[in-house]
Amino acid sequence: KNFDKHTFSIMAGQEYYFKNIQQSIGSGEGIMQAGLYEVASTTNNWGGSSYRDRYGLLSFFGKLDYNFQNKYYLSASIRNDGSSRFHPDNRWGTFYSAGATWRVSRENFLSDVKWLDNLAVRGSYGTTGNDDIGTYYAYQGYYGAHNMYGMAGFRPISIATPNLKWESNEQFNIAIDFGLFNRINGSIEYYTRNSNGLLYRKALPISAQVGEATSINTNLGDINNSGIEVSLSADAVKNKNFLWNITANFTTLHNEITYLPGGAYSQQNWQAWYRIEEGHSLYSFYSPRNAGVNPDNGNLLFYVRDGNGWKTTENWSDVTQNDFEWAGSALPTAFGSITNSFLYKGLDFSFMWYASMGSKMFDYGYYERTTLRDGVGLVQDLVEGKVWMKPGDDAYFPAWSKADFSVTRRPTDMYLFNNSFLRLRNVTLGYTLPDDMVRKAGISRLRVYFSGDNLLTFSETAKNYTDPETGVNGNNYNGNADNDSGIQGSRRVYMVGLQISF
Repeated sequence: KNFDKHTFSIMAGQEYYFKNIQQSIGSGEGIMQAGLYEVASTTNNWGGSSYRDRYGLLSFFGKLDYNFQNKYYLSASIRNDGSSRFHPDNRWGTFYSAGATWRVSRENFLSDVKWLDNLAVRGSYGTTGNDDIGTYYAYQGYYGAHNMYGMAGFRPISIATPNLKWESNEQFNIAIDFGLFNRINGSIEYYTRNSNGLLYRKALPISAQVGEATSINTNLGDINNSGIEVSLSADAVKNKNFLWNITANFTTLHNEITYLPGGAYSQQNWQAWYRIEEGHSLYSFYSPRNAGVNPDNGNLLFYVRDGNGWKTTENWSDVTQNDFEWAGSALPTAFGSITNSFLYKGLDFSFMWYASMGSKMFDYGYYERTTLRDGVGLVQDLVEGKVWMKPGDDAYFPAWSKADFSVTRRPTDMYLFNNSFLRLRNVTLGYTLPDDMVRKAGISRLRVYFSGDNLLTFSETAKNYTDPETGVNGNNYNGNADNDSGIQGSRRVYMVGLQISF
């Protein structure tokens, strides 16, 4: 609705989402008649299973936008969500936001500044909710069927957590947007995000585990992410036949646990050790220290505390968490990209470099590739000339022991690597045929192209044949130790295509 120089926009809405999954599986082996692929046609190894998952989300929301003379903008919103993941006493969460923008370039005192295309200052504050903790039954304790010595029964799968609540993310940002000389556009922004009541699946000590319930859903504490984002796009060359555009962005990230009501604790995820403690990153490595290889007998050495100093030992059982040290975070401190795009008549070409800096990785793949044991492929050039063979050898890897391969590797900082990397993310080359040529065939546009992704990578982990892009916790077990998905990082992809518009 418009009132003279004032413009209002009001929206109210309701949303309902319901998910119901039912699955039944029957299986068997030994089909004797070709073409009759039915479970009833199998002769042995029969099996059957089924499950059902349900999830519901009910939401009510409203939004108000206002602007005056297209120079001053205000907005506000509110949302109320109810999730079946939480106990009825904690089911609902209310979240809101407010923002303002001032288009400074529309003010009269800048009307004569011809080189300034746009200048705006904006800021916002708001909250959003998160109920995703990886299970549809986050607050409930539930059980699975278990056959124990032929007797039917149940065993725990999940521990009840009726006090579990919505995770609330408070976000604040302030930014400047600008456009110059009809060629340059960009923004500079400061952001901070506080996650209060972080939803987290916390591992339980062995003494507290029962059945399959090895962890507990909890509101872990508060996390802060903050940093600066800069983006810039510029036409370096622009004329009738040729255009060269450069687009770049850069982001800094500081991640810190600001509140941990349950106190600090350590946990292990596929060999890598982490420490959850106030004042540190949520994904901080906390690792025992490797001291090399004993040149006399080829055994691994480890650092353990000796009063105010350190000493070495061959006995892994001597190493306790008191000997662990902070070893960096799996999260990068900065990341960004730069893209160059060229257009000459019908020919287009672009390439993008992406960089990530300041993170660490526990290279589980390297952990396996450098160990001699049954069922695992040893990568020869990673170990050649580095394995202890005889007394006096200054070796990186200990002596092989097929009888007990575990003594030849331990989860120390030996497998922690600097995970900063530079990657050629994409290269694209295309050609669009002239309009007068394709219109004769009834086509409005025809373009052929070649594209390649992740063609070059420069990093310390790449030397181990490891992709530097992995799960958020920096452990590449099966690609991503967060969910053991078996998905490796970024694949090298080549693609040839044809785009036709009629």
